[in-house]
Amino acid sequence: MLAGLPDVKDVDACLAVLEPFPVTFVGAGRDYLDYTHLAAHGPVLTVEDACEQALESGKNILAVGTMSFAGAVLEFLDAPTHFWW
Repeated sequence: MLAGLPDVKDVDACLAVLEPFPVTFVGAGRDYLDYTHLAAHGPVLTVEDACEQALESGKNILAVGTMSFAGAVLEFLDAPTHFWW
C-alpha cells in the first residue's frame, strides 16, 4: 500500500485503518504540502521511488491519499487519464 497523507489530513486516523497492511509512506506535492506527521512514522519516499519499489515487488498495490498524490501516481504510470469512463 502506498499512502500519501499530508499534515492537512487526519494522518493518525488514516494510519489506524491501514495498520494491518504493509504501508510505504509517500510525499506528493511537497512544494505546497507538509508531511511532518507522516515522517514521524517512517521514511517518506518520493512518488517515483515508491512507485518503482511497488512495481519491482510484483504485487498488487493500492494507493491512498490526496488527489495530487493519485495524479502523481497516475502520471508516473503513464496512465491514459484523458478518457472519461
